[in-house]
Amino acid sequence: MAEETGWGLWPVTYVSPLWRWLFAALAAATLVPPVAEAIIGGLRTLLDRLHRFAVARFPAASTSPARNIAFLAIALLSLIPFSLFRIVHTRWGDAYMLVNGISYPDPALRLTATWQAPLDVWLHAKLWQTGHALFGWADAWPAYRLLSPLAGAVFVYALLRLADSAAAFAQVVVALLADAAQRARLGAQAHAFATANYGWERIVPRLEAVYAP
Repeated sequence: MAEETGWGLWPVTYVSPLWRWLFAALAAATLVPPVAEAIIGGLRTLLDRLHRFAVARFPAASTSPARNIAFLAIALLSLIPFSLFRIVHTRWGDAYMLVNGISYPDPALRLTATWQAPLDVWLHAKLWQTGHALFGWADAWPAYRLLSPLAGAVFVYALLRLADSAAAFAQVVVALLADAAQRARLGAQAHAFATANYGWERIVPRLEAVYAP
C-alpha cells in the first residue's frame, strides 16, 4: 500500500485546509446544546416521516421481521461507503505494531492476542492465518481491509436496532440509573470478569510462556 494512502481518507488522500476547518467547525458546533438539539430534532422528524411513508406504502414493513430485514439491508449497503472511503489507521501507533506483529515472519513470535483488544486482534490474526494459508497473504493488510468495513456494518445494524427500540432502551437506562444496587452488581460482575481473565496473575504466565526458551 502506498504511503500516501495510509494517511487520511482514501481515495481522498488529503483533505484541503478549507474542508478540514469546515469539518472541525461543524464538529465543534455539535457541542453547543441548541445546535445538538436542533440536529437531533431534525433527524427525529426525518425518521418519523420516513417511517410514516414506509408504513403507508408498505404496511408489512412495520412488522418486526420486515424491519429487521430492512435494517440488515441498510447495514449491508453501508459496506459500500465503508469500503470506498475507509480511514486507514494502520500506519502509526499501536495499529502499526499490531498489523506487523500478526504477520511476523517467525511463527513463534506472531501476535495472536492482546489485553488491549483481545477479540479484535484474535479475529484479525485468525483471518490473516487463513488468508496466508489459502491465498498467500504476506501481511495483515487484507484482513484489516475486510474486517474494518464489516465492523462498520455491524455498528450500523446495532445502531438501527437501538434507535428502533429507543423507548424500551431508555426505560432500561432510566431504571438502571434509579437502581443503585443493580448498578453495583453489574459493576462488580464486570470487575470480577476483567480481573479473572485479564489480571496480571493471568496475563504474566501467558507472556512468560511466549518468551520462554
